[in-house]
Amino acid sequence: MPSSGALPLRQRATCYCGLPRTAAASTSSSSPVHAGSSSLSTDARQAAKDRIAAVDAAARQVPLKTGPGGAPAGVKQIVAVSSGKGGVGKSTTSVNLALSLSALGLRVGLLDADVYGPSIPQLMNLSGQPFLNRENKMIPLENYGIQVMSIGFLVDSPEDRYKPIIWRGPMLQKALHQLLHDVAWNDVDILLVDMPPGTGDVQITITQRAGLAGAVVVSTPHDLALLDARRGLRMFEQLKVPI
Repeated sequence: MPSSGALPLRQRATCYCGLPRTAAASTSSSSPVHAGSSSLSTDARQAAKDRIAAVDAAARQVPLKTGPGGAPAGVKQIVAVSSGKGGVGKSTTSVNLALSLSALGLRVGLLDADVYGPSIPQLMNLSGQPFLNRENKMIPLENYGIQVMSIGFLVDSPEDRYKPIIWRGPMLQKALHQLLHDVAWNDVDILLVDMPPGTGDVQITITQRAGLAGAVVVSTPHDLALLDARRGLRMFEQLKVPI
């Protein structure tokens, strides 16, 4: 439960992401939301709505895939949100995209794959452990119409929130597999995966096992951040993931 001074979910998300509150809050808005913009012309909104409708229609023709090398059951497309360096706004961008796509009428899921530093639960104002369905799969927590799963939900108590997760190799890959495939995603059009920074095991595992439809690389204008972002771009290019 949020503290007495906590902002409601939409206000928290818009404050973190820099979205205009009216644009992020309106489910009737059909245009992409950009930081610093408060309005778009009617023609631009209609054009964006038509493009989204075309993409959605195409996505609904794609059969659901499951198992290694494909999207998990209940998910049509997966897009990774990545960065070469931490602290550049990757997680807030993931929430920004999830809110915007949901406002455009798509069914959106958000997976926090940053196992060592999960921040999506706080950004999405969610807490508590997920329930299991009859198939023994975790039911994603939901807020603001977005299905969310994170390793942060599996922490037993608030005190453990600050306890470091010290995992290597097989344990890490098993956890990622469970977060992807042992979750009862409910007819998700786009699953956004908030990746950890860097180009390590998590990125390779997600890319190989999830069948990414594309990736977004987040950076700041700083030279060092751009240098690491280029490394991330090269990694996705080598793994043949569209940017």
